[in-house]
Amino acid sequence: MTTMMRLAKTLWTTALFLLGLFFTLHLNAHEASSDHPLSEARQLIDRGQMAMARSTLFNALQKEESPAKIAFIEGELGLVELRLRDTENGKIHLQHALSQKAGGQSDQFRWSLALAHQLSTETPPPPETKRYLNQAREFAGHDASLKIRLALTEASFLAKQEPEHLSETITSLAQQIDQRPPSKERASFHIVLAKTAKDISQWLPKEAQSLKALRFKSLNQAIDDAGDIVRLKLESYLELAALYQEDQRAEDAINFLARGIREDQKQEAPDLLWQMRFQEGLLLNQLGKLSEALDVLQKATENLALVRSDLPTERKNGKAWFTEYVEPLYMTLADLLLIKAGDSSLPAPSQRDLRVRAIHALEEINRADLDDFLGHRCGLGADKNKSSDVFRFRQNDLAILYPIVFKDRLELLLIKGDEIHQATVRGVQQRA
Repeated sequence: MTTMMRLAKTLWTTALFLLGLFFTLHLNAHEASSDHPLSEARQLIDRGQMAMARSTLFNALQKEESPAKIAFIEGELGLVELRLRDTENGKIHLQHALSQKAGGQSDQFRWSLALAHQLSTETPPPPETKRYLNQAREFAGHDASLKIRLALTEASFLAKQEPEHLSETITSLAQQIDQRPPSKERASFHIVLAKTAKDISQWLPKEAQSLKALRFKSLNQAIDDAGDIVRLKLESYLELAALYQEDQRAEDAINFLARGIREDQKQEAPDLLWQMRFQEGLLLNQLGKLSEALDVLQKATENLALVRSDLPTERKNGKAWFTEYVEPLYMTLADLLLIKAGDSSLPAPSQRDLRVRAIHALEEINRADLDDFLGHRCGLGADKNKSSDVFRFRQNDLAILYPIVFKDRLELLLIKGDEIHQATVRGVQQRA
């Protein structure tokens, strides 16, 4: 597997992981109170602006005096915090909302379900995971829609525990979802069903083809059911592109990504657009279309800049979420920029511009990691001319050696005055 393909697989896995909590938030946002701060938070959630939604709910929490409303807001805040991977605070707020019996039965259902989903991602899932699932089952009662949500979450949980028993469950769930009337809710059900089918297919190789067919059918139905909800369409196209890539059909995958990007002319979902463009750029490069890949990757970084504050800051084993999942975009962009800059047929000014862009891309990684470590964000791409001290303090009599280690080579940039020279050393491997 090439470096590019490994990066693609990593990012798609990330998008799928985040889908679980978005599913809960998107389906249940309309159940929130009609009070203005909660209504505003709901709109922000629908646009994927989780950091702003958290700020809105936190401010509402500080101003509220009613214990019942405080507990309800804590429940909504907990959902958003889980989406932002602030897991400890998310669990605390959700547990407090449940202990206070805040909201209605449907609210307590989704809070219990969100907790069960979060706990199921831990290895191994703690015993209370099943307790929250059972609690959600009680709250669901005879509501067919809630029961499907619960069944989807349980299937995701069992995919890690007892995958061999899930094939029939998935097929039954697909039938139940198909019996629901066409709606945005049904579109969300189909997307999560496709995700779960993908999760279990790795454990059931004999069922892989039938599960792949189910995924394809579910995602196409989700697009039809999504109506005017751009976000649901983009999630479906992202998953369909992954399906085609599994079959080594890069051009078909690119076509689906392009269709999805065209759906969002108003850039309503930049948090999904940057992922789609990243994938498109990787695939274009795989097909040898370097210039097109660079254009698409540059647009991906611009989309990403709009949602920088909504990215999780969680650290595990010393690595920030940004480093684990977003840094590959900037590293890939820098990699391809320097490959193109090494083309001796290009005029010197063009080569220099490409090298400058590569340095800026790498400096964004350093800046973002520092922002996460310090606990605050400055935003990405605000002023590219000030993002690197390399260019702020350059002097004609000062030479700066700028080494860049990629997985397959070492690039050395020598910066002196307005000139940037490039040398490539092959056979150097990046340490794990």
